[in-house]
Amino acid sequence: MPDAYKVALGFDFGLARIGVAVGSLEVATARGLDVVANRDGAVDWPMIDRLIQTWSPSVLVVGEPEAQTGEGGRLPRALRRFCTELGTRYELPVARVNEDYSSECARAELRAQRQEGVRRRPARGETDKMAAAYILNAWLSEQDVVTREG
Repeated sequence: MPDAYKVALGFDFGLARIGVAVGSLEVATARGLDVVANRDGAVDWPMIDRLIQTWSPSVLVVGEPEAQTGEGGRLPRALRRFCTELGTRYELPVARVNEDYSSECARAELRAQRQEGVRRRPARGETDKMAAAYILNAWLSEQDVVTREG
């Protein structure tokens, strides 16, 4: 794995919202960062522009549900368009990682934190940010294996 991959932004793509996380290969961990609006297929690209400018990532990681990688359906088509636009717009590599169950894991973690009294009811989009962190952490752990083995 090239040393250039220091900062990565992860995306949990949805038809209404896109969760965003930031992570680093140096510490091999990610955290939820923000939520980008995606209403009626109109991604809030100016917000993503600001995130790219602020974090200067060297790679973009997008979660892709393994069960929905087929040609049909609104979500898979919109996801493919999003990935293509990300790569073209920012001239950065776009990695795709299986994101099955990332939202379910995020909801379960938020529910557990609420039951433990660590957090109140999650704000809108909190699940999306946390799911993006799960996606990015999955990709980072794969890179860690490659780095150690390589």
